[in-house]
Order: sequence, then C-alpha cells, then structure tokens
Amino acid sequence: MGPQANMLQLRIVAIKPTKVTLTYTIDNTTETINVAAGQVYTRMFNAQEAAKIYSNATGKSNKSLHIVSDELISVFAINIYRHTTDATNVLPITNYGKAYRHMSYRSVSGTGDGYTLVAIEDNTQIKENNVLVATLSRGQVYSNYA
Repeated sequence: MGPQANMLQLRIVAIKPTKVTLTYTIDNTTETINVAAGQVYTRMFNAQEAAKIYSNATGKSNKSLHIVSDELISVFAINIYRHTTDATNVLPITNYGKAYRHMSYRSVSGTGDGYTLVAIEDNTQIKENNVLVATLSRGQVYSNYA
C-alpha cells in the first residue's frame, strides 16, 4: 500500500465455523467465504472492488455490501487513507432503529464530519433538518460529506 492508497477491509469473527456470503448490491455479484471458529478472517478489497461498495460523494448510490452468514458473526469494517483510519462495528439489521440523529463538529480546517445510511427497506426517507433529501430502496445508500 502506497502512502496515498486507500485500503478498505472487513474483519469477520465467528464462534462456530460458518459460511459467509458477500453480495455487491450494485451488480448482485456474490462471493462465499468460510470463516473458522475463533479466527479472524480479513477480507481486503482492491480498488476495483472497493469502488463497488464505497463512494465518497454526497448523495444516493447503489454501492453497498450485503452480508449473510449461517452462524452468528461479528463484522468490523476498516478504512485506512493517508493520515487517517476509520473503523466501525457492522450491526445486523435486527439492531437498527427507525430514527437517528447525527451530531458533528467543524474541524479547524473548516471541513466537517459526514454520515452514511443504508436502507434496509424500501421507501426509507432521509431527512436533514426535517427536509426530505432522499427516498431509498432496500440496499441503497445515502451519504452526506459536509
């Protein structure tokens, strides 16, 4: 990885051996991986693969990754870029709610924080300051990078 390269990866952990299926929602291509019990499986995405699941543009897109497993798993997504690293615990849809609040700050340079939402059902409405900015179908993504 060069100093300017972007590295995107998933880390998947299971307590039982399990089959995990990754589906790229932009084109419905899939891949199946086997995760051993008690081991961390790391899936690194090359630039072409990452472009199918990640966008740094504000607005609506079909770039997401649907993950299904035979057993319980924990999933972490990690993005490493230049002088920053971001990570998140990927939650199952059974843990999602219906309303979210995003609070942020402005950095010294004047740029702000962003957010991304993935629709788990059709007709998901995204509002900013109570103004409708997007209506999403299942699997679609809305990002705002202020």
